[in-house]
Amino acid sequence: MISILIFVASCTAPAAPDDPTDPADPIDHGDEAAQAVTSGDRFSGFASFNLYDGVPASATFCNLDPAQFGFVVTALRTDLANAYQAAHGQSACGLCAKVTSNGQTVIARIIDHSNDFTNNGGKRFLDLSLEAFSRIGNPDSGFIPVDFTIQACP
Repeated sequence: MISILIFVASCTAPAAPDDPTDPADPIDHGDEAAQAVTSGDRFSGFASFNLYDGVPASATFCNLDPAQFGFVVTALRTDLANAYQAAHGQSACGLCAKVTSNGQTVIARIIDHSNDFTNNGGKRFLDLSLEAFSRIGNPDSGFIPVDFTIQACP
């Protein structure tokens, strides 16, 4: 009598780190965002920049024209924006982010949302306009560490 033994192995590739849709992702973006928002709307993380010149209001999440604010604007990561709205009962659209890096501060109007969870260990929270980013960091770096608050605009 001949016995045949068959082994079946299954192999899955791990999900990309900081994928907000992956339930096995070790970073719980929603809880992190909710904790940060409810602890005083103060955040520490990273900011990158985006070009808003020529972008119409209809192309921003908040339907706000970047030129109206001298292009000193930013996108707030969507999970933080959603947590802010849940905690405060209002959207962050039209509010300001007071952003500090390298001893410099800029106040940028929040006009858009960003969904990039992949950079800087999931801590990339802002996508500043080039105009705002240039006031506090060197655009050649691509991203900078920042501390920021969400607040009413001056």
